[in-house]
Amino acid sequence: MDHTRPRFRIIRLQPSLAFMSQMHYVITSGNEDEMFEISSETPASLHFKRKIRTPRTYDLEIVGYSWNRDVYRRSKKDPFTLRLRLIVTN
Repeated sequence: MDHTRPRFRIIRLQPSLAFMSQMHYVITSGNEDEMFEISSETPASLHFKRKIRTPRTYDLEIVGYSWNRDVYRRSKKDPFTLRLRLIVTN
């Protein structure tokens, strides 16, 4: 639980394709209690917003859209979606 301190990075979100380097990510579900946030820096990262005090499982869904206009039109119809199960233990 020591690793759940605020701003501790859980995962870095970095596309492998150069033309998708300008991505905007949003947590669309699983963050109802606002324990997580996504940084706006490049590459983006998912991190804890505050310390988690009790063990719990989180099911997060993150959606990514490109800032590139051509890619955005395509990604709006079929966005990048990441489903993540995060299990916090003692």
